[in-house]
Amino acid sequence: MSIAACSVPDCNGKHLAKGYCSKHYQRKRFTGKVELTPSRSSDERFMSFVKIDPDTRAWLWQGGISSTTGYGVFYLNGKSVSAHRYSYQMAHGVIPDDVFVCHKYEELGRHNVNPEHLFIGSATDNMQDSAAKGRTLAGERNLASKLSATEAAEIASSKDTCSALSERYGVSECVISKIRRGLLWGSVTKVSAAGRLRLDNKSGYIGVRWREKGGKWCAAIGRRVDGKYKSEHLGSFSDPKNAAKAYDAAAKRYFGEDAKLNFP
Repeated sequence: MSIAACSVPDCNGKHLAKGYCSKHYQRKRFTGKVELTPSRSSDERFMSFVKIDPDTRAWLWQGGISSTTGYGVFYLNGKSVSAHRYSYQMAHGVIPDDVFVCHKYEELGRHNVNPEHLFIGSATDNMQDSAAKGRTLAGERNLASKLSATEAAEIASSKDTCSALSERYGVSECVISKIRRGLLWGSVTKVSAAGRLRLDNKSGYIGVRWREKGGKWCAAIGRRVDGKYKSEHLGSFSDPKNAAKAYDAAAKRYFGEDAKLNFP
């Protein structure tokens, strides 16, 4: 007794149902076709998500959009890649991982993936381009920010310790310190970026502290003389900035090019 075979030409599979072996029966059942659909190349699949604007020549991305960046994403080999980055590489070849792909024409939107409307640059170029086009979410524009501009200004001008301000405003002492040093909210506080400070520093400047007894800002600098640590008082000032300048002058005198300054 002969065993029925699959009806598909050149297939030696054992008959399962309706004239097909298990493989072709399942394919027919789920796709409606027995033959395999020819696979498309990655570039062809990418272009299927692109709609070209006849007026601006923008390639408007119709595929997935990242919920975090708002840019188009293209799925390749099980991973998501930026649509505009893939488009640039499709036209100009593979680029290094540390190279960024930027948009030339902000008015055409971030969903434009036309490779002729893109350019490559370093991380610095990318940040400067984002800032120039107003895409950086600084200060209150950043929804993750816990502080308002008014609160940041209050922190920068306060004479309280970082610990006290941290508890009052609900942010870490590190954030308080960075605001005082001009590393955060500098566009609001107008504080010049200073060097490294202790977390209990009240002035925002290296070598400057508030003296309650005299009601002045005192400048001092420490150094080693003959193997022993020596602290030198540089004066008392009504303005902490003047005290910081006195510290800088002494630091340059004692440490030269290696000095850590408040105003580099």
